[in-house]
Amino acid sequence: MSDHSNISLNENRVTVMSKSAFLPEPKAGYGSDVAAILFSILMIIGGASGNMVLRGTNSSQALVAAGFGFLIWDIFSIFKKKSRLQKAEEERNVRSSRMYEQVKAVKRDERALSMPANVRIAVEKRLAALDFGPRLNGSAMTRDIKAREYTGSTGRVRNIITFNNLDLTVQFDAADTYAAEIVIELFRDKTGIGLALPENATLIEEE
Repeated sequence: MSDHSNISLNENRVTVMSKSAFLPEPKAGYGSDVAAILFSILMIIGGASGNMVLRGTNSSQALVAAGFGFLIWDIFSIFKKKSRLQKAEEERNVRSSRMYEQVKAVKRDERALSMPANVRIAVEKRLAALDFGPRLNGSAMTRDIKAREYTGSTGRVRNIITFNNLDLTVQFDAADTYAAEIVIELFRDKTGIGLALPENATLIEEE
C-alpha cells in the first residue's frame, strides 16, 4: 500500500458544491411496489368473494375497503417515486452538462508541461467508498482499491478533475517542474468532502 503520510498540503482545498455531496446515478426498483399492488388486489378479490374477512372485524366488506385503500396508496407511491427519480435525473443531467462545458473550457488552454506528470488522488481512510468515479481532463482515472487511490497522467498546465458520483470539481495549474507526480488528497472534514492540492499545483477558483 502506498504511503500517504508524505503528502505536503497547503490551503488549496475545495469542498463539495452541494449539501447532498454524493450524486450517484439515479436508480429505482419497483419490485416491492408491484408486490404491494398484487397483495392489495388479492385483498379486494378475497373480500369480494366472501371467502376472506378483515382480521378483527369479521367483515368481507371491510377487507375490500382496506384493499382499495392500500391499492390507492401503492399507486400513489409509485408515481411519487417516479417523480423523485425524474427530478434526480434532471439534476444529474444539468450537472453533467456543466462538467462537460468546464472540461471543454480547460482543454482550450493549450499550455503544455515540458514533461508529463502523474496525478494521484489519495483517498482518506474516513471515506470508505471507492466508487467516486474521478475524471482527469474528461478521462476516467485508474482505481486501485488496495492502495485507496486513483491515478492518471497529464501533459497540460491547466487541468480539471470531476467526479461522476460526487458533486465536486477542481481546476488547477500544474507547476512545470521536475516533480513528476501531483498528489491530491480526497478528504472528509466538518465542512464536507473535498480535495486538497499540494504546493506544486495552483488552485483555480471556479468562475
